[in-house]
Parts: sequence; C-alpha cells; structure tokens
Amino acid sequence: MLVGAHRRRRARRILTVADPVGEYPDRRPIRGHNEAMTRLGIAAAMIATAMASACAEAGDGRAAADEGDGGTGTPTAVIETVEDRQTAQAPSTSDPASAEPALPAMGVTPTLREAIPANALVCAPTQPHGAATPVQVSDPAAPRIVVALPAGWNATPHPAGATLTGPDGSSGVVEITHTDLDPTAAFEKYADDIAALAPISSISVLPDENCGYSGQRLMGIVSGGPQGSQTFEDRVAHVWTNTKDYLVAIHVGAPGKTPSFDVATPVLLADFPITIP
Repeated sequence: MLVGAHRRRRARRILTVADPVGEYPDRRPIRGHNEAMTRLGIAAAMIATAMASACAEAGDGRAAADEGDGGTGTPTAVIETVEDRQTAQAPSTSDPASAEPALPAMGVTPTLREAIPANALVCAPTQPHGAATPVQVSDPAAPRIVVALPAGWNATPHPAGATLTGPDGSSGVVEITHTDLDPTAAFEKYADDIAALAPISSISVLPDENCGYSGQRLMGIVSGGPQGSQTFEDRVAHVWTNTKDYLVAIHVGAPGKTPSFDVATPVLLADFPITIP
C-alpha cells in the first residue's frame, strides 16, 4: 500500500543584478566603490547564469536567462528548480510471513460437536448455597440451566430466560439465545453490546469456562446512560446442542458497588448445571 502520493513542487526564484553602467548615465561613480560594485555585479550575473545552465542540464529544471525586464537593459537570471518527493512503500501486512499469529481468546475452548443423548445433564457442578432456579426458554433445542439465587433475590420468567430482582436496587437477567457466531465472535459482540449501553464504560474480561464449555466473566462500570452509573458483573457461556449454538448470559448490576452486590455475584455467577434437550 502506498502511504504517500507522489508530490512535485516547482519553486521559482528570480535573481536580479542591476547594471550600474548605462542605466544611470548622469550618476557619477564614487572612486574605488562603484568600480568594485560593478565588478561584483558582473561576477554575480555570470555566476547566476552559470548556475541556471547547470540546473537546466541537471534535471527537470530549466534556465531562462533571456527573460529580462522588458528591454530595459537589466540582465536578469531566472533559476527554476523542481523538487520531487515520494515516500517509500510500506510493507504489506497481508504477507503471511510478516503477520503475527493471533492469540486465542480468553476462555475459548474447542467445541466438541458430538452426538448428545436427549435430556443429557452435561454439566453438574456443585452450586453454592441458594435457591436453585431452573431457567429455560420456549426454543425446544435450547439448553436448560439452573441458577442459584441468594437470599433476598427473586426470579421472574420471561421469553428469553428470567429477570432477577435483588436488594438495594440490584437487578439481573438470565438469557439463553441462539447464535450463529463462534465463541470468540459471540463474546466480543456481547462485550460490545454492554459498552453500547452508556457513553462511558470500563470492562474487564476473565476466562471462565463451565464444564469444558467456552466461557468468560465480564466486570466493570457503565455511566452516563439512562440508568446513571451502574456496576455490573456478567458470565457468558457458549453451548452447542445437537443442532445449534447458544449463548447463555447471566447479568448482575447495581447502582454502585454495594455490599449486597458483592455478596450476590459469587452465588448468581457460580458454575451452573446444563441440560441438553
């Protein structure tokens, strides 16, 4: 790819040498001074003319010693130079030899697309103390999960999963949605969607697999949006069923980092059981 375009700039410089003889016949020369100036003027004119000829022979410039002042008798040397500039061509980043290998995304593991028996409990971790709350959606191919609710939290089913409500203004949501994206792309899109919720956002990402399924944990702050400043912590998992890929997401948010938020997130975002229908 050519970084810079070819530039050509013409710089025109006019050097004028006045003839002290003939133009002012009534001016009397001062002894020792005008004679010297005359010799210097003639010498300067000869040097300028020689320089013009050298420029004309050297390249694209041209010398025009006959371009005078309209016949007044003043010899004029015109020097025209040309400056060419062209930047070097930058190395192509598409060269496989120069391209650096891409680092694997955090929390992304190979997806095993093997046949899974119907209603198979493929992940059965030990959950923390809390009310076990099943979450499922109407899609018959979607995975089913179980979320533990800490004390003071409630869950209400909705078409994409469940809505969570906690103390001190804390809230959350569990969503199970079909995705055509691979784990890396799905996780990147999820993080971008969080950042788009408010003009200011700060997001940290950690790997967080669940029973071998690709997963990440996101935490940070969003502010300047309709809900003001919000502290959040999320967990996402990429789950393949026998026919489709799904993104399982658990989001917990609060207006500031309250003690109830710190107590609830380790329970709500713990490893969760997964059943493939």
